[in-house]
Amino acid sequence: LEAIEVIEAFNLNFSLGSAVKYILRSGKKPGEAAEEDIKKSIWYLQRELDRKKPNLLKSGEDLKK
Repeated sequence: LEAIEVIEAFNLNFSLGSAVKYILRSGKKPGEAAEEDIKKSIWYLQRELDRKKPNLLKSGEDLKK
């Protein structure tokens, strides 16, 4: 499956779709460390959290909330 097929099948918005894309390609691009794609994925996930619940994690609060 291609990343775009997964994103469209689940009708993901831009932020979640981008996070999935970076997770799926993590460690698979020659010459690039998986760490960079993981960091990008986290950035998009944080952006989605911030959009849904402002300030939830900005101050380092526990993820359980």
